[in-house]
Amino acid sequence: MRPRGLSLKPSDHLKTEIVSIKHMLSALNGLCSKLDKDSELILCEIRKTVRVICSFVDHYHNAKEVQELCPELEKVCSQSEKEKLNAFKKEGLHIHDILKSIKLIVSRKEGPVDTDKLIKVSKEFIELEKKHINEEESFIIPLLKTATTTSIKGRIEKRFKHFEDESFGKDRNLHQAVNKVFHRMSDIYSGAGSMN
Repeated sequence: MRPRGLSLKPSDHLKTEIVSIKHMLSALNGLCSKLDKDSELILCEIRKTVRVICSFVDHYHNAKEVQELCPELEKVCSQSEKEKLNAFKKEGLHIHDILKSIKLIVSRKEGPVDTDKLIKVSKEFIELEKKHINEEESFIIPLLKTATTTSIKGRIEKRFKHFEDESFGKDRNLHQAVNKVFHRMSDIYSGAGSMN
């Protein structure tokens, strides 16, 4: 039985967030490709986008995986799955470090921003986050669906809800709102609306 007040299974949470992150990656990619044409305007938009990325991807989505999901999955997975899970967590930490680098580049107050470095580090982030998402879709979500019991899924669901409430308040439309914003950003900056 689903705990009261929760609307998404843990795997659905992840799938919904992945869609949003793909839109965000598309927006960042589009911004980087336009950086040379109107650097000041685009840099302003990249700064905003990086703040949103850090909030949603780094401090929320990836943090939720490491703090809430992985500890539960470690209890039920095999040794080889634990090794993959540890590699997945390390990749998330590497993404965190890359995002810190991007934040440092764009937050520079004096002198020009090194746009070549910004593009290079942003592209590195995009590629690593795409790889991370692929790992979620091919390993984490199937493991969550097959290796966990209903009781563990319920516990993860509660942990996710608590993490969301602590991160963003008790707004149950969080996923829809974030997806809408990222989709719009993707449309504006890349002209594509999605990233495959």
